[in-house]
Amino acid sequence: MHDIFEWLYYTGMRFGEASALQLKDIHKENGIWIASVNGSMFLYRNQDAPSTGKRFAKSEGAKTIAGDRDVSLSNQAIEIYKRNKQGKMPNDFLFINKISHNPMREAAANRFLHRIQNEKNIKKNLTTHFFRHTHVTKLAELGVPLYVIQRRVGHSNSKITQQLYLHVTQKSKQEVIDKLNHFAPSVPPEDKL
Repeated sequence: MHDIFEWLYYTGMRFGEASALQLKDIHKENGIWIASVNGSMFLYRNQDAPSTGKRFAKSEGAKTIAGDRDVSLSNQAIEIYKRNKQGKMPNDFLFINKISHNPMREAAANRFLHRIQNEKNIKKNLTTHFFRHTHVTKLAELGVPLYVIQRRVGHSNSKITQQLYLHVTQKSKQEVIDKLNHFAPSVPPEDKL
């Protein structure tokens, strides 16, 4: 499960998008590794399950229209891809449960994170979406423009992205003021010269 959590952190994908990635969705374009987000994993309820017996399927498209996108991959994400593609065919899912060989399930991942949260006495509510928010925050801290972040995470106009971005830029402004206050020794008032 570790690899999918790192993947979410490095790419900003939703859990359902990452778990729906097939090997054929990851390729190189002009020397840059790309993950094409083109669907999301969903589970059937028992009564809706197809005759194949599979309880999961990949949707025809991402969660939103803007969600269908190409995400450029960092070196760390490429390494995760290479580790997880071993012995798989192009139509196979990148992230699978090692026991059932089915795609990773978000509910199981969230249960795992809640268990860690309780064991480590972490006050923040840990869910798979935490990695997506952290990705957006880190990009904002690096000065990546808001429109680039929104396109990368598949938001057409996201209030959450804007709020995270605004929080980071406000924090950055305060850090600049703090640094400027310590930039040079203070100049004594004119009457003390």
